[in-house]
Amino acid sequence: MTATDLSQTATFAVDVPADLIRLAAPVVADHLQITVSEAMEQLLLGRVTLASRSAAARLLPLLRALGLSPELQVEHRVTLAVQAVDRDCALHLAPSLAAVLNRDAGPVLAALQTIGGVILTDVSADWATDLRLRLRRLKGLRLTLAHGLSDLFAIAPLHPATRRGLRRHLAMMAAVPCRFSGALAAGLTDLQSAQLIARFDDSGLCVLNRAFQRFDLFLTGTHGLAAQDVAEFLATRTDLADAMVETATPLTPLQLERGLSRAATRQFRADYAAIGLETCARLARF
Repeated sequence: MTATDLSQTATFAVDVPADLIRLAAPVVADHLQITVSEAMEQLLLGRVTLASRSAAARLLPLLRALGLSPELQVEHRVTLAVQAVDRDCALHLAPSLAAVLNRDAGPVLAALQTIGGVILTDVSADWATDLRLRLRRLKGLRLTLAHGLSDLFAIAPLHPATRRGLRRHLAMMAAVPCRFSGALAAGLTDLQSAQLIARFDDSGLCVLNRAFQRFDLFLTGTHGLAAQDVAEFLATRTDLADAMVETATPLTPLQLERGLSRAATRQFRADYAAIGLETCARLARF
């Protein structure tokens, strides 16, 4: 059992014979620091929730000694992000989202306007499913579950001392930058991410799970193609009309796509490169 397992919320299901409920209730009440009557209610329902598996490890043997057969069930916990598809949706939907989350609208709007959106950590999978259902009527918001690795981005100018300290820390971690996304460190585990957040909190850095990342795609060059041919092609795939594609350079890029997922950005870049269009991706706010 890992330390993470020990800290997870746990439940046990138990079918308690009526004549044993009064015997078991004081034991449960003592471990959960609730009243005996509250413990009896939980036992009658056959489902008792504990703060952690370590608490369960102490309580369950006592219940077994009473002749019960409790079955431990670890609750699956997740991290998720609620993001707006664009600025107008953020402004319009922040009050409704705040009501769903039982939070003040101001902080919710501020979070929607930041990279990553409203990030909710360590919530139950059942709660996340319920939230997804409740957000269906709020068109313009997307809910994404965290999975896989994370990357470290600079979202504000870094103080020289922070930059030096970060460089040393990343070298010790053997972390490398990502040319595709512009991340300062790519492919971070949950533990590495937590260490970076603790070490460099509130310093202009952002650790973002790859599932939450969205990118805008820009044209930076046409690689010798005729401007008219490029413009006609882009008109079939984008909202661009009469765009001056010949002016696109790395310093003056032309935006082609907005809010693409990491996988979609890679695919779009490959599609454009196949016909000779040079592009770059930038981490999007929305």
